[in-house]
Amino acid sequence: MKARVLMKRLNTNILRNTKCIVNEEGNYIYIHFELIQDSIRLNKKTHKLQYRLSKWDLWIKSLEIDLNSEIFYELNILQELIDNEKIKDIIEGVDIIENSLPVYSIINGKIVESVTDDYNIPNVTIEGEIMQDHTHFPTPKQAIEYNIKEKKASISLLTRRVNDEEKKLEKLTHMEKEIGLRLNKINNLINKENINIINLHSPSIDNQGN
Repeated sequence: MKARVLMKRLNTNILRNTKCIVNEEGNYIYIHFELIQDSIRLNKKTHKLQYRLSKWDLWIKSLEIDLNSEIFYELNILQELIDNEKIKDIIEGVDIIENSLPVYSIINGKIVESVTDDYNIPNVTIEGEIMQDHTHFPTPKQAIEYNIKEKKASISLLTRRVNDEEKKLEKLTHMEKEIGLRLNKINNLINKENINIINLHSPSIDNQGN
């Protein structure tokens, strides 16, 4: 996908400084914005456009968008590219990076190398994968060091959670024992009362003799 061609075309709104970032994921091309929650997605096969106002909202057909929406400008550009069929070349084409910079990420425990044109975030790799400051790094060493740090932090968090759960379990076990002791005392009292009741209603030896 020619992500940079599309980003250059979309980032021409002189009325807003908000930069959009384009990335490819599955059957869709996503357009995200820096300072607003709105986002757009384009189906690569059907060329249908949708948008949503935040990541928690459902996707809505682009035809239903408010004319005053902050992303109306970008939707119009995308629709124009669809109508003149230029979007097909963008989707099927290969991104061109003149001054390529190596970028590294860790996926499933393995170092994955790619290239980009700028380390500043937000940006995408040549494959159209969105780059973030905690996922992509200029050197393999930085990628490894960050992932080790992240894994250690996760282990530390899990250890604290395990310790907390063990304390809760210990407390519950103690409460269970306390309740058991109280229950035994109550049962003992009930048994004593039952014996007393039986004694009260049992005929005495003297009465039996008469």
